[in-house]
Amino acid sequence: MSSQPGEVDVRSAGGARDAPSRRSGATAIARFVQVVAGAALVAAGASLTWRLVGGGVSLSLPGGRLGAALAGGGAVLAGMLLVTGPAGLGRAFGPLACCLAACLSFGDVVGGTAFSGLLCGGVLGPEACLVFWSGLALALAIFAGAGDSGRQSRQGRRGRHEGPGTGECREGSQTCRPRPRMPIVFKAALSILPALAAGALISLSAVQYRSPAVGRPTPSKAPAAGAALAILEPADWAGGQLPILDRIDVSEKLSAGRWNVVMYHHTCPYCRDSLGTFEKDLSGREGIGFALVETPPYARAEDDPVPAGSKALRGKLDESRDWFVTTPVVMSLADGKVLTAREGYSEAELAGLEKGSRKAEPVSSVVVAVEGDRAECDFGFVEPRAIHRVTFEVLNNSESARPMAVARAKSECPCMLLESYPKVIAPGGRGRFVVDLEAPDESTNYSKRVVALTDDPDRHTLALTVKAAVGRPLVVSPGTIDLGRLAAGSRGEAEVTIVNRGKTAIRPVYATSSQRGCIARIPRAAVAPGGRLTIPVVVDASVSPGKVKATISIYTDDPRQASLEVPVSYEVVSGGAREAGRAGQVGEAGTPDGQGGRS
Repeated sequence: MSSQPGEVDVRSAGGARDAPSRRSGATAIARFVQVVAGAALVAAGASLTWRLVGGGVSLSLPGGRLGAALAGGGAVLAGMLLVTGPAGLGRAFGPLACCLAACLSFGDVVGGTAFSGLLCGGVLGPEACLVFWSGLALALAIFAGAGDSGRQSRQGRRGRHEGPGTGECREGSQTCRPRPRMPIVFKAALSILPALAAGALISLSAVQYRSPAVGRPTPSKAPAAGAALAILEPADWAGGQLPILDRIDVSEKLSAGRWNVVMYHHTCPYCRDSLGTFEKDLSGREGIGFALVETPPYARAEDDPVPAGSKALRGKLDESRDWFVTTPVVMSLADGKVLTAREGYSEAELAGLEKGSRKAEPVSSVVVAVEGDRAECDFGFVEPRAIHRVTFEVLNNSESARPMAVARAKSECPCMLLESYPKVIAPGGRGRFVVDLEAPDESTNYSKRVVALTDDPDRHTLALTVKAAVGRPLVVSPGTIDLGRLAAGSRGEAEVTIVNRGKTAIRPVYATSSQRGCIARIPRAAVAPGGRLTIPVVVDASVSPGKVKATISIYTDDPRQASLEVPVSYEVVSGGAREAGRAGQVGEAGTPDGQGGRS
């Protein structure tokens, strides 16, 4: 039956009775995707601003910290507009913002950097970030198109009932000619293409801005064979495979299952104090193992900082590289993939230190001029917990007569603070790297570095070393004794001098030797503060011909430095007089004040 004039075609309306609910569902999904994308952009912008402006990682955006602040602030603003604004904003800004983030991720995948990981809160790697932001951009474009289709259909229905002038259908008409609609996929593509073009240009600009010399010369991946220095950046590891896994001798175990891993160095005071606490807090969890990985150079048995009775899996990072990393490094692994990683002090510990001991003034201050890519400052004897300052003045003597940009500088020990460093050193000028050594509580021969990355092709990496004999006032000179050749049955003589750089008298008590016939004769006297004591060393060459190596251990009454070791070497030859060598041929030349000896 045909409908009469003025009546509505009920069959037509009834056939589309369920369409409005489907279209409203598509609109609701579009709104949900818009809110999710907005929340992700807010979180990404906050993470970017917090970690880049706060100096947590090196910068790679044009404009430096200002560029980072603008990028982070823009992401937060775009996210808030998507969350709180109307659907039109989702169609206008959503795909564009997500495509920009995806393009930055793609630039990092191609360039081998990890800047975009900040856009995922440091949880995901560049590849995962690329998938995440690309998926959000596509979802926004598709569901925004679906919402548009729903609105167009509702407008068409209103035109069918409203009569002439709608441009859609006329009253009583059996046929309806709605405006042709573009397929959703095509609309999504048209929404994404401009965003992709803009994002590609910005990503290309950022990648080109990263100078190969300044970006990451030795990123968080094992460098090529023969590299002198390998700088590790654990903050960039989250979301990917542990880049040094194949350099660890227990890699097969760490690559399977869940593990909490602490990487440490035995001369790091914080490591020595905290390994027991780390094991207590991170071990014993069901299904999660606990491992301790030592970085080279390795500790002697008597210097091992791992607590007795430890049940941790013990491993070592190999010696194929000169590894530079701020220890301890605390990681969580799943089948060799890094879930979380941090180095040095935790944020809570840093906050406590900033309110406490770091307000003390240095007890000494020295200046060291630096013209090459290496420099060293040896404070000699220092008291535990004392603060000593060294200022390394780096001369920009580049032949190109252009400014030297310092991309980043960091210390490998939490107790050695890099207070300040220059961002740019003018041609012929000097940049001041101010380093404070906070001597640890226990006695140790301290030696740690600050490394700076520059854009100078001749001095791409600056290594600034700080040494100190913490709580060890005694030094022996010469540091080693070489008696040369001794005739079988003859006798060799030498002497060493002990210098006391401390404030109290110390008495040598007795001496032992690892080789029969090699002895040290300890005088019945104490070494006064600032004084010195000579100890004779006698060798009886009555052993079989050949090269001999021995170690003399001199024990004292000072618990901070209970013993001193002096290596002794000589060669016994059959017949004839001694051909060469009297004491004084040393491996570590002594100096008048004893600074060049062993402590």
